[in-house]
Amino acid sequence: MSTNLTYPDLPENVYSAVTVDLSIVSLQHLFVMTTSFINLVFRPFSAIEEFIYSIATSGTTNFLGDLLKNWQTLASFEAGFMACFVAGCLFIILVPLVGAIMCCCRTCCDNCGGEMIQSKSRVQSKWRYCFFASLLIITVFIMIPCVFVFLTNEWVTQVVKVIPDKTVKVFNDFSSYLELIPTQFNFIVNQYYTLDQGLSTDIQNLGTSVGVPIRDTFIALATPALTLLTGISNDADKSLTELVSIQQSTDVLINGSNNLDSQLSSLRSRMASSLNTTECRGDMYCRGVLISIDSLTTGGDFSALQSVQAQITEINDTLTQYDINAEINKVMKQLNDIPELVTNGSANVTKNMLSTLATINETMSKAISQLPLSSLDPLKQEMENINSTIYSIAYDYSTKYDIYRYAAGIVLGSIVALICALYLLGMLCGGCGFKSDRNPADRSTLSNCGGISIMAGVGVSFIFGWILMLLVTLTFTVGGHGERYVCQNLEYPYEGIKFLDDVLWKTYGSLLGIKLYTDSYVPLDFSGVLTACEGNSSIYTALQLEELFNVTEFIQSATENLNSFKTQLSDLTVDLSSLKAYTPEIANALNALKQTGLDGINFDSYLNATAQGITTVNFTFYAQFLNNSADNMTVPGATAPILNLATEIRKFSYEVTLIQTMYVDPLTPALNTLTTDINSLQKTATGLNASIDETAAALQTLDSVIQTNGSALVSVEINKYADTLILSVNQYAAWFLDQVTNHFGQCYPVVLVYNQFVSILCSYFMDILNGLWFCLGWITFFLIPGAIFGMKLAKYYRRLQDMESYNDNHWNDMEMDAFNRSNNNGQQQQKSSGKFSFLSPQRSAKIHPGEYY
Repeated sequence: MSTNLTYPDLPENVYSAVTVDLSIVSLQHLFVMTTSFINLVFRPFSAIEEFIYSIATSGTTNFLGDLLKNWQTLASFEAGFMACFVAGCLFIILVPLVGAIMCCCRTCCDNCGGEMIQSKSRVQSKWRYCFFASLLIITVFIMIPCVFVFLTNEWVTQVVKVIPDKTVKVFNDFSSYLELIPTQFNFIVNQYYTLDQGLSTDIQNLGTSVGVPIRDTFIALATPALTLLTGISNDADKSLTELVSIQQSTDVLINGSNNLDSQLSSLRSRMASSLNTTECRGDMYCRGVLISIDSLTTGGDFSALQSVQAQITEINDTLTQYDINAEINKVMKQLNDIPELVTNGSANVTKNMLSTLATINETMSKAISQLPLSSLDPLKQEMENINSTIYSIAYDYSTKYDIYRYAAGIVLGSIVALICALYLLGMLCGGCGFKSDRNPADRSTLSNCGGISIMAGVGVSFIFGWILMLLVTLTFTVGGHGERYVCQNLEYPYEGIKFLDDVLWKTYGSLLGIKLYTDSYVPLDFSGVLTACEGNSSIYTALQLEELFNVTEFIQSATENLNSFKTQLSDLTVDLSSLKAYTPEIANALNALKQTGLDGINFDSYLNATAQGITTVNFTFYAQFLNNSADNMTVPGATAPILNLATEIRKFSYEVTLIQTMYVDPLTPALNTLTTDINSLQKTATGLNASIDETAAALQTLDSVIQTNGSALVSVEINKYADTLILSVNQYAAWFLDQVTNHFGQCYPVVLVYNQFVSILCSYFMDILNGLWFCLGWITFFLIPGAIFGMKLAKYYRRLQDMESYNDNHWNDMEMDAFNRSNNNGQQQQKSSGKFSFLSPQRSAKIHPGEYY
């Protein structure tokens, strides 16, 4: 089994966060402004945390009553909110009250709300421009949140449509995570079963697992000596071949040299007889040829060489009697049979080791059964039920009831839009129809309609302004507290969850400890779990499952029997007493090779003979020399005897060439072979005895090591195998510990699911609620100044009675009233101005009756 085992990573799922898709980016800026305002009004949770903690952990059941008893403290914490709340309540009370008073003062009480009069100098006042610009700016400021109201209402519709699917995805991700936990654990367990199967196979095949390494060790130990022995065998075979070749080449050279010598003797006699004349001795060239006749002799004396037939016989007899290669094969067979020897002697050891492995498996099975993985199925079913319920409710609301919410949002936006439209229409008509040179009573219908439109906008503002503020107050109370004290504290670093843990710990102890371990003192809380999961810790670490299943103790218990593998394997014995490399046959063969007589061959005589060659001169060159001499003798003016001698010399040249071809050339291969073989044999013979002695010593040393240290070498290999088994299990144990404590059930998906619910709650619902009251509050903030500037601007556009004409009519009315009172007639006469006429001058909408514009 490999000592470097690697295990694959645990299977994982892919999760994705629920994103808040704002189709209109400006809404994000609206929510940022809303959050900033909330943070300005409300104090941070840390400031009120200690107070709430003291109330929550006081042990009382009347939580609201305790809060009311400490209303001063609570009010100090809620000072910013109380200021806004009081302002809203005053707005709700005063706006309809002021509007009712203004309406009464304009329609009754003897016109105490103001007269429909205006002086000519007032018509020329530049205040009209100031009122126009102020109302225009205020209208624009009202229109901006009005647009946000419509956008928010539309976005809520989109949210309502996607929330069911996003909620389903959240639950599906969590269900997928719950399914992944047993999958990962089964994966870890299956890796052990794979390891167990490999260990069992190795133990059941100790002949291979242990015997093969032992065999390889001894083969490596024997290889150098056996290599030397193989070299000796190869040298003997080579020497025999070379000796046979030397003997054959020597015989050929002896016979050939004898024939060549006869031919050369005959040639020398004839040349001497033909050229030994006065004319030849008188010619320089002919005399040179005559002198060279004595060089036509054979070279080395091959007949004097020592015969090697005796050595051939000795080596051949030795190799025939002793088959060294067969003896080497016998030794290798003994080495290759070691695994079989291990198998034959390992039956009891195998049984004991399998028993130890079964004990480890039993420990693993018991530990697996302790894990409460089956409890995940009810939790998964419960999540599916909750998912189905939430989806059903959300789907029913989105398909049946959301239309009413949408209509209410349209109505709210339309009311504000109506106010803006009336103001803009009034300013457009009044601004276009107003003429500063006209008498107030003679203003155009367009200008008068503009003033009436502005006054209508003022009336709508007073009618619906308090309703808007009521909605703002209620939604601000819920949304502001929800954002500041719920949403912001549900996000990392989970201050709200930590506070809840503190309260629960003070009251009940650890709820998670009670649920998982029935122990309220286990230091396990929700914030700790979320923080651990934020770092993607394993579920084992996050839930502190060591209280239920201590993986470290389990690893120690499962591996405590591993050391017994060494003890059990030490009982394995391998009988190497019959294993010998230096056998009597090999010893006899080596001794016989030393007695073959190779060292008695006279290699110098062979080398001298081969160095002298076949002839003393090169016959090819000598024949050319004869031809050149004959040519030099054949010159113009040469005498007939000289020409005859030249002809004879040319004949002798031909004979020399013929001898070279027929007698010398056939002997050349034999000479070359003899030279090569004698040099090679000399090298072999020179170191043969030393090599034989070295080989014998190596084989004897090998036998000594096998018999003396063989058992120790076997023990080393057995211990190596035992260490391999232990290392394999320890590697799995380390991987198991790492996976369980760092990777198993990595619970970042829990944080992801938690963040998704917080995102749905806060980024959707809470932001929508806060955005709504912020827009409506923005609107109501500008309604009153808008109404004030609108009433003042309308005075310039509506038809009014001129101040001078009004004063004359006023004194006449006073005299008539005095006359009527004198006649005890208390009934006041109706004015001739046509009070109920649409286009006739009406009473002013001003609040202060004594003010003239």
